[in-house]
Amino acid sequence: MEGGGKDLQWRAWIGGQPSAPTCWESDVCASSAARRACRDGEASCACRPECDASFAGVSSTTSYAPPSLREAAVVDGEEASTRGGSLVELAGANLGTFGVSRVDLLPLDRRSPACDRVAASRSAATECTIRADATHERIVCTAPEGMGAVVVVVDVNGQCVSASAPLEYAPPRLRDDSYTLPTVGGALNLYGANLGAPHLGARPQVLRLDPAAGATTSSSARDIVVAHHDHIFVELRVPPGVGGGMGLALRIDDATTNAVAFAYAPPVLDAIVPAIADATGDVLTLAGANFGIEEPSASGSATGANASSSFVVRVRGAPCEAAWISDRKATCAVGRRQVGSANVTIEVAGQRSAALALRLACPDGHEAGETTQLCEPIAEPAVLASSGDALAVGCVAGVLLLLAAAYARRLQRQKGACAA
Repeated sequence: MEGGGKDLQWRAWIGGQPSAPTCWESDVCASSAARRACRDGEASCACRPECDASFAGVSSTTSYAPPSLREAAVVDGEEASTRGGSLVELAGANLGTFGVSRVDLLPLDRRSPACDRVAASRSAATECTIRADATHERIVCTAPEGMGAVVVVVDVNGQCVSASAPLEYAPPRLRDDSYTLPTVGGALNLYGANLGAPHLGARPQVLRLDPAAGATTSSSARDIVVAHHDHIFVELRVPPGVGGGMGLALRIDDATTNAVAFAYAPPVLDAIVPAIADATGDVLTLAGANFGIEEPSASGSATGANASSSFVVRVRGAPCEAAWISDRKATCAVGRRQVGSANVTIEVAGQRSAALALRLACPDGHEAGETTQLCEPIAEPAVLASSGDALAVGCVAGVLLLLAAAYARRLQRQKGACAA
């Protein structure tokens, strides 16, 4: 007969008559009070006083061979997902059958054998649900949610066996991707697998990875708050900042995920006012986004959200005298420049915007030099110093005209004489 367990009571019936003096355990009166109640017909359960002596002396129990477990592993060599649902295959002997046996995945605790604590530790959350095709030599069960290392425990109607080696849930990992946020910060969702869940005790810690120093919990990383997480994603609240080339990772219990690339968005230049600037010198107003939320210091470094940042505006590749105003506005004082089209860029913490075209032109009364293309004042006719100078010039001009007339008459007379 198939089955499992130990100390199983049995009774033989021949021709409709039970064997004697075998007694069932429920027939035994456990105390003198129970025996009196049974004798007087006041007992609420069936008991037979005559069994008190015979029960201890007559053997009426038997036991199946205890289960043995040779191997317990995830099907197809895959890792058990912390979300649950992975198939676990158990191989051994006397493992019972569906409806008789129970499999639990208990947290690893090397201080005490798993079978000694299975009754107190198991619950619906630890049960590995056995499939109906279970046999005495092979059981396949569906794993529950879990994390870390667990011990596989098989209970066959009171007979317990545990696997010699723990079963490992898959370690946490993040999707290999690049993540970006505006410089004002905000919500950042990291996607991955086997990240655990709060009700399993998972408490992710954010690590900012510095290639020179490895994983550290710098002040900037401690400012990142885990707002929500489950097995496949973590929602972070990231403070404002600037710059790129950073890495983020998660530490969950004793496991650390792979690092993913993170950067604050580079600056964006949307408009320049005026669009036609004075090539002899002008102040440009730059409008855009991701200029940083705090003013960088004059040396190019800053404190707070713009720590170690630089803020540079370039016109034709040459820096101008820039002034940060807000995350969306800045100014640039342009000195004397050559006329024509010029590309303007803005750089914040090493990240440069796309170029935006600006036109430099000479103001009224100026023109660009043919060789230098720099604006120069237009030359005007000389102005005489006084009216006396004008009169003198007029007199000289009149004398010259009289002399020219006299010379012309002389030439005319000479021509007439020659003709005669």
